[in-house]
Parts: sequence; structure tokens; C-alpha cells
Amino acid sequence: YKRQEEDTTAPEDTQTQLVVIGGGAAGMTTALHAAELGVDVILLEKMDLLGGTSVMAGVGTQAGSSKLQLAKEDPYTADEFFEYIKGLGVGVEEKISTIAPVSEDYAHTLAYESGAMMDWLSEGLGLPMQATAEHSNAHSLTSTEDGLFGEQLVRALKKKLEENNVDVRTANRATEILMEDGKVAGVKVETANGEYTISSPYVAICTGGYGGGEEALEKFAPSRLGYVSTAAKSGTGDGLLMAEAVGAQIVNAESITYRTIAAGVDNVGGAIGLHNAPSAGAIIVNKEGKRFASEIGDDEALVLGIQAQTGGVGYVIMDQAAMDARYDVSSLYIPGTYENLFTKADTLEELAEKMGIDAQQLVATVEEYNASVEKGVDEAFGREKALSKLETAPFYAASGKPSNHICAGGILTDGKAQVLDADNNPIEGLYAAGETVNLAYHPLCSALTFGRVTAEQVAQRL
Repeated sequence: YKRQEEDTTAPEDTQTQLVVIGGGAAGMTTALHAAELGVDVILLEKMDLLGGTSVMAGVGTQAGSSKLQLAKEDPYTADEFFEYIKGLGVGVEEKISTIAPVSEDYAHTLAYESGAMMDWLSEGLGLPMQATAEHSNAHSLTSTEDGLFGEQLVRALKKKLEENNVDVRTANRATEILMEDGKVAGVKVETANGEYTISSPYVAICTGGYGGGEEALEKFAPSRLGYVSTAAKSGTGDGLLMAEAVGAQIVNAESITYRTIAAGVDNVGGAIGLHNAPSAGAIIVNKEGKRFASEIGDDEALVLGIQAQTGGVGYVIMDQAAMDARYDVSSLYIPGTYENLFTKADTLEELAEKMGIDAQQLVATVEEYNASVEKGVDEAFGREKALSKLETAPFYAASGKPSNHICAGGILTDGKAQVLDADNNPIEGLYAAGETVNLAYHPLCSALTFGRVTAEQVAQRL
């Protein structure tokens, strides 16, 4: 899509039947399915490109009673998926991140509409999907193609948007939801060439998470300030702020999952996950060059441990052997190589100097760790997995902090994707889908399913 600011013409006010705010999986699905149902729709995306965090999705999504699942020798049904969703977050107590349960109404729609969503992906969008063989994980479906599922999904959605001539406006940031007599009346939009208004009786908020938005975190989830964010840089919580301004109920906003360590900037999206580096043999030290927790086993203890160190920072230390294990630490987030992410040096002393770590202590820490590896026991912290010596030069280091990952709380919606006010009544004309809502755990399934539900609800009401 052409960047809007390449055209210097001042934008003009316009009107449509549905405005979709946000161009990730939820927004693209809502806009595309609405167009398929004959709805006049405008899709707004504040970034220059579509995709959002959805483009980073790993291997697939979830559903129940899709044709692929029902065709298995041991079918997986929507009834089973419903019970699974209702159990998410129930009885779970974590210090950092507890996934909040969703309403039965929401869970019912997610479970019983997910099959049609999956059939639409595989048949309508042509995505090559397969059902998981193991029944214990039978709610998951994966792509049969190599590469990130998110990239395949976004490409397919973009192609269909183009084929359906949907009005997609990138570099157009929605700033306010307009209301008249308690009903949605449209949105205000900001571009490089000025502001304009879109009049519309229906608006769908599909702006993604808020883990990288300082204003939204400060207002709704202050305990998660100071984390980096592995979501897209667009995930700043615009939708929550706009929704609350018109009376929407924001719930469970501090329910944000985490990665133990990632390289990035506080309260900003786009961080690169380092959380799996220990599985390739890495250790994590503090600025003083000391280990402070087991790098594998107890994620909460590691997060709290990193936060207690000088500057709240941990330093991932690897040797060439760990790199040669071919753990691609950046592949899930941005294209790149180890050299783009890690500082490299021929000796541990030189590495420590480059990173501002106590060199003498780092050497002593690695020697002590290597001795533990020889014994087969991590006497200091009880690490049991991926115990391997760090001794093959060159050596690598990257600094990081715990990161916000999936935002499980957010705008409260019902089973029809309607946004609810403080009295649990629908705000007329306002819908939301994807990671911007209180969604249990599976954001992509929620985005795709409730994107379609939103489109169908609007089409029925026009």
C-alpha cells in the first residue's frame, strides 16, 4: 500500500459504514470479511505497513470443530475447546502475570465460531493448514509451509484486501472516537498532511496490545512500566485510551504475559527476545559479572532476579559453540544475525570491557560455571538443563530486561464483540477484537474469530 504522506493533498472528511482502527490480523480480518459481506469499510493503520504484532506469530492458531479437526480419526470439537477456554487462568496464581478468565459469553463465541474462522483461513484465504495429531494439543492448527505463520497470514489477508478493493489507509492514525446521543458517529484521523473526520455508525477497535505504550501502561497497568516489549512498535494502547474516553470498561489490564529477557527500550515495542538463549547454553549475569538465578526452570524467579540487579539489567553470555548450536535468537522478531544483536570479543575480559561488566568477576563466574558443568551439577543455582561449558572463543554478550509480551486484559467485550460500558451495557456501534480486548490467552485466535464476528454483526445491523 502506498504511504499516504507521499500525497501532499490535505485529507478531506468522508463517510463510510464501518471504520476499522488497526491493521493487524484483527483489523484486516474485520475489514476483509465486512467487504465480503457487502459493507462499505475503511481500514486505518497508523504505521506505514500492515501486519502489527500478528506478523510475528510462530506456527499457527487455535480452533475447535474446524473441518480439518473433525476429519481426524480422533476429532477435536468446539465443545472441548469451550471447556479449555473456560479453564484458562482459573486458579492460577503468579506474582507477575496471571491470565484473567473471560466471560462464558465470550468463551462460547470464541469456541463455537473458531471452526468457521479456520475453514475461512484454509479455504477462503488458501492457507495450507493441518490439524495437530496429539489430542492433548488438538486445539492447535499449524501451517504446512516453512517460515512464520504470521507472515503467511498477513500476506494472504493483504492479497484478499486488494482483490476486494478495500479502502486501506496506512500512515493514518485514529485519535478519537466520535459519539452523538450515546452512539458511535465516526472517528477523527491524523495524517502527515492534516486531520480529517470519517463519519460512520460503526467503529471496530483492533489496535493490538498496550505493552509498549507508556501512557496506557501508566494509566491501566503501572506495575508493567519499565519492561521492554516484544510486541510491534504499534502496540501502544491507543485503542484502550480511545475506548475509555467514550465510557468503555477496561479490565484485567495488568494481565500481561512476559518474556524473561529481551533487548529493547523501556515501554517501547520491537524488543528482540533473548529468553531462549539459555537453551543454547547461555548464562545470564549482572553488571558485577555474577550469576544470580538459574537461567532455566523458574521464569518468575529469573524475571524478579533481573529486576533486582543493578539497572534492572541482565547480560546474556554465550560462546561460539552456543552460537554454532544454530539458535537463531532474532528470527521470531526481526531479520538479523547474531552480530547485529550481540557484542563480540575474542576474550571474556575484552567482552566485559565492551559491555561495562566487571571483567575479573565475569572470568571467575564462567570458570565456576564451567567447573559445575564438569561435575554435572549447577551447585550455585540448581540449573538442570542445557549445561554446557562456555570456553570456545569468540564470546558474545547482549544486555536485556524482562519484556511485556501478550496483553491478556483490555477492553471488555461480549460474545458479539460489542464494547461494554461500566454497567456492562453495549456502547452502540462500538466493537473491538484482538489483543486490545480482555481475551484469555490466544490472541491470534481471538483476533481472527472476533474480527469475523464483528463484520457479521455490522452487516446484519445495516
